[in-house]
Amino acid sequence: MMNNQEQNNIDVFNNLVQTILGFMDMEDLSAIQESTCCQLKDAFDADEIGLSLLESPQEGAVDPITREGSAMIINLQKDNHILGQCLVKKPRQMFPDAQMELLAIVLSNLFDFVIKYARINKQLYGLNTYLTISTNIQNNLNLNEQLQWVIYLCMDAVNASAASVLLLTQDEQQLEFFAVEGEQSEALSKFMMPADKGIAGFVLKEQKPVIINDCKSSPYFYDQVDNSTGFITRNMIAAPLIADQQMIGVIEVLNKNDGLDFIKSDADLVLNIANEVSFAVRNARIFEYVVTTYCKILQGQSNCHGCKRPLQNWTPCRRQLQL
Repeated sequence: MMNNQEQNNIDVFNNLVQTILGFMDMEDLSAIQESTCCQLKDAFDADEIGLSLLESPQEGAVDPITREGSAMIINLQKDNHILGQCLVKKPRQMFPDAQMELLAIVLSNLFDFVIKYARINKQLYGLNTYLTISTNIQNNLNLNEQLQWVIYLCMDAVNASAASVLLLTQDEQQLEFFAVEGEQSEALSKFMMPADKGIAGFVLKEQKPVIINDCKSSPYFYDQVDNSTGFITRNMIAAPLIADQQMIGVIEVLNKNDGLDFIKSDADLVLNIANEVSFAVRNARIFEYVVTTYCKILQGQSNCHGCKRPLQNWTPCRRQLQL
């Protein structure tokens, strides 16, 4: 026959499991982590709960429960993949081994579910961002407006704090920061750097995207940009802008929020957006050249006034209409 303490432990454990299973209805991963830690801290009467999840599950298997001194570790794993771990520091309330293994299974299933759910949501958001850009980018031939809008959406999609589009100058010797969002954007706007320097230069040469999560230690990092503008580059994704084998420039997304690293799915999205941007830049430049040439032909080369107007339609300039 169970005594009161044993029955109380069972009740506490059952309530803990039921509460944790209820977190599957929540959509915010950070909120689920916080709520889970609070429940575990109370159930174990522990000094502290540390819950860490791997950004990408790793193959392998470990014991569901391990101990390190006065701390207990609940290992989270699913289908022979390690998801993360929960560290319980100085628990004063303990449960039998069978219940602890069941708790490890419950926590593993919970976070396997929410991680997959978050990943699917991120993929859907990225796809929606790409489709939005792809559908609308050609509708406005004002190049600066296009690119500012694109990099803002790109930053939001991969949770970054800055982004820029660097375009090759006509002689292909320099890269100009044509569109910039984020910290020090004013200082970076129209800033020039050699086209063969830095991570951007490397991406241009190799014609493939890169993820660099520790820029300062990269042999390709060009610190003159940071030194000249005051911007601090921590990590980045850089992808080349190429239209029909013509090098256009580079798009960069920098400094993922919350100190996190960029991952492959982030780079895949940036590369897809880069492909759309490449043709948009090329088309806008062709349009500008054609309209300018059209005006000069009608007015005469020596009579062209160099009118400045938004490149939004084929309407000739006012001076031309008055001829």
